[in-house]
Amino acid sequence: RSLSINHRVESGCKIIDIILNCKIAEAAEKNIKFTYEIEWVGNLAIQDIDMCALLANLLDNAIEACEKIEDESRWIHLKIRRKSEMLLILLENSIVESKKDKESFFVTTKKNKIYHGLGLKSIENVVQKYEGYKECIIYKEKVQIYISLPVE
Repeated sequence: RSLSINHRVESGCKIIDIILNCKIAEAAEKNIKFTYEIEWVGNLAIQDIDMCALLANLLDNAIEACEKIEDESRWIHLKIRRKSEMLLILLENSIVESKKDKESFFVTTKKNKIYHGLGLKSIENVVQKYEGYKECIIYKEKVQIYISLPVE
């Protein structure tokens, strides 16, 4: 079946646009409010496969976290901008009220643990490959992930 997407993301970076338009549609299907502020970033010195690993895994994790919540409080907010030679990504999403400490927060709740947690590893690998920076802050009802990558 076809999806109609009214607002198409146009960042000047084809892979970012493809992933975001796809994930925005997926979030909409799952009743997740997806808001975003995507600035024009143009061409980046980041390989498509790495950008895909980074963004797709970040958004998959956010969508998955939202699916564990009652409908009305499911939301994701993504901000991407370029500031001189840096690509800045801020992703926030709602989570089931956090009673866990930071260490156990990212331990997978999936049954087959061997194949899970790979998304986080992929994100980490991309950040390290480009000598970027990643910070994650867990609040009671939301998680915030901030990533900056040099793009020149």
